Amino acid sequence: DNSTSESNWLDLAVFGNLTIASNSMISADGLGYDTGYGPGTPQGGAAHGGSYGGVGGWHGGTPLSALGTTYGSITTPTNIGSGGGNNGGVSGGGAVRLTVSGALTLDGTISANGAGTTRTGSGGSVYIRASTLSGSGTIRVNGGPSAESGGAGGRVAVALSGGDFSAFSGTMAAYGANGGGGSYPGAAGTVYRQTQTQAAGRGTLTVDNNNMVTPVGVDTRMPPAVNLNDFASVIITNKGNIGVVADTTLDFGTNNIVGAGAGKATITIINPAGVTFPGSY
Repeated sequence: DNSTSESNWLDLAVFGNLTIASNSMISADGLGYDTGYGPGTPQGGAAHGGSYGGVGGWHGGTPLSALGTTYGSITTPTNIGSGGGNNGGVSGGGAVRLTVSGALTLDGTISANGAGTTRTGSGGSVYIRASTLSGSGTIRVNGGPSAESGGAGGRVAVALSGGDFSAFSGTMAAYGANGGGGSYPGAAGTVYRQTQTQAAGRGTLTVDNNNMVTPVGVDTRMPPAVNLNDFASVIITNKGNIGVVADTTLDFGTNNIVGAGAGKATITIINPAGVTFPGSY
């Protein structure tokens, strides 16, 4: 547990192969910042959900200006999740770092979800480096399920040094949590995949919010100085909503943005300073 500071995480190095069986789990659920703490906790004790990879859910009637902020790396995430608002909120998810020199077979679960009740914490992080990945298991950093404002998703990154993802049929999820009671879901976090043939930071970014709609101001806000055109592809699906800020670089003339269609994918341009539109756009 981390309480009020980021001081504990799971960092496991395996020199050889690792199998996580279907009945097995590595869990850091609810082991992030306590309620009211963390860089993504709502400001001034507001009753919103915690933020990390995305912005936490809005508590209806509470100022949007008090929402927490996103933070951390998309491609090498190591931070813990932030707690929800300190008036009845709960903890964020912890952090799992896994380095496997050989093959990782995942049929079980690696989880760093936020804790759930009301005004829930954000998901934490799972960062995996392995030669290859196979199996049908689950990697998840979801916001904690909520009866009020939902926590945002955290961050997942998997970098392979000896193959691609064709042998893995499982799930990687960084969903925002549901909302209720007049409050709203949290935004999706980020899932990054990098194959052997892709340079560092040049893999695929996915933003997927499990078909949960978030209000204006609650999005997968980009952390500082992200160039979205560096990624081989950016996949936005299932109500995912990427928030572009002043120091985000995005050229709509490139072909790396993959949207799931109208009503399924959104890009919110909060500040267009780094955005380029082609003449025929």
